[in-house]
Amino acid sequence: MVDRVEERWSSVPFDSWYRCRFLCLYACLGWELHLDPLEVERDIRKLQRESHLPAYLQWVIELYSESRTSLEEGRAVLAHLLAESNAGARARLSWAMLCELLPKSKLANTRFNPLLKLLERISERGGRELTVMDRDAVGLGQVSPPQVLPSIEREEAFNDFLSTPGFREAFEEFWRKGFKNRNCRQTRVLVLVAAIVAICSHNHTGYDAVELKHTLQAQCHFSEQTAEDILQIVPGLHHEQLDAVWLALSFATDATGTDLGGFAEFVKHAQSDTSLPPGKREKARAIYEQLSLFL
Repeated sequence: MVDRVEERWSSVPFDSWYRCRFLCLYACLGWELHLDPLEVERDIRKLQRESHLPAYLQWVIELYSESRTSLEEGRAVLAHLLAESNAGARARLSWAMLCELLPKSKLANTRFNPLLKLLERISERGGRELTVMDRDAVGLGQVSPPQVLPSIEREEAFNDFLSTPGFREAFEEFWRKGFKNRNCRQTRVLVLVAAIVAICSHNHTGYDAVELKHTLQAQCHFSEQTAEDILQIVPGLHHEQLDAVWLALSFATDATGTDLGGFAEFVKHAQSDTSLPPGKREKARAIYEQLSLFL
């Protein structure tokens, strides 16, 4: 299906943000219409590569492939897509490309999906600018600026993550790099683990680093490469600036059950390690209290 949209995609007249929002919308519709997630992801990755998008926009797109989205999230994404000038033309182009991407059986039932129904309605009007009803349907409200766009929780959480000192640099360093080829979620987990390790351990040079690497492999069941990556990130983080409760909840949200169980034991030991400074032990205790709620 993606082959049919490639020619149109290469000549899209709008900016990188339009391409980003369209692919986010396609991911949302993939969940809504119960499409094969792997097939949707392959389509997105192919169009994404041809777009030469900035790294940040590629990260945003991946957020929508990680887990099922809600109808409200899809509506908010559509609002962002249509918020710029030429909204009618954007809607018409989006509908045309979705008609080529989505299975015909799904398009036949657009009346059951409000996002597709809206795009179809605008397209049938020839792509003229949005009516008040159109804008209300996606939560855009008033036409004149300043325009308040619907918030999107997963993007706000990701932006909070990136704004933490040292996190963006580490994320950029390890996202989609090497044979691990970590996706957005896996890279967040790696950085969060490194942040918690920075709190729950001593300095990370010489013998201490070797011992810590062995502990991360033996106790936390991380691979040798992952343990080395964690130790590479740690020096760029400042534990005194890290919020223990936020770290724990963010890690627990993104980590797999296997990662969570083994790593929680590492943190549990740190909270009672008298060789650590009191401030680190206190943060380790706060982290373990939160993690234990997910075990």
